[in-house]
Amino acid sequence: VSAHIPIVGDVRLVLREFTKEILPCSCADWLQKVQIVKNDAPLRGEPRTDFVEPRVFMRDLSDLMQDDAILTADVGQNQIWAANNFNTKSGRFLTSGGMGTMGYALPAAIGAKLAKPRRQVVAVCGDGSFQMSMCELATVNETGVPIKLIVMRNKYLGMVKELQDKLYHGNYVATPLQGDPDIVKLVQAYGIQAAFAQNNEQAKALAKEMLDSKQPYVLVCDVDPDTPTL
Repeated sequence: VSAHIPIVGDVRLVLREFTKEILPCSCADWLQKVQIVKNDAPLRGEPRTDFVEPRVFMRDLSDLMQDDAILTADVGQNQIWAANNFNTKSGRFLTSGGMGTMGYALPAAIGAKLAKPRRQVVAVCGDGSFQMSMCELATVNETGVPIKLIVMRNKYLGMVKELQDKLYHGNYVATPLQGDPDIVKLVQAYGIQAAFAQNNEQAKALAKEMLDSKQPYVLVCDVDPDTPTL
């Protein structure tokens, strides 16, 4: 990618000069459009007793968290469930957006908590993305940074599975995660508290326990692999 205007310099000094050129702008019209879309969007999913319904759970989690909390989301279905159902109040929602960087949520949460230690910081990911950065549990254990991590375990790369269901008649290639470890035991091996939720009632109760804890905590949610993204 060629730069139209290449700039070489100390990034701190360059950004400082850039800020002098920023003009104030009004986002009122855009925010109004966003609010209309938000108000018209239907809430999907119903609480389940056999699995954790992730869209319902994200709304429950949002209600339990502090107004200025920070949520980091990974890539895939967990990202969309969070984006569509978590109510970001005066806090922040951090995700890799269109870059599609799996394994983002856990290290991003560590960085966010170290930068803003007084805020609640929760990461959400799938079992696929969790296994792309689970080694960072060693960093959590070493530093004691009290982040909270939610793993939506459906034993698939869920969004890819959904596409293979719709476009390729269920011909799954490289999407089943049949080699998954016992995530709770793995987390506990790092000396970190962990729990497993089998339904929405358990998930909500354990989420409250997780948020009340002063220590790092991982909550694994058992999710139906056929739960849709939207």
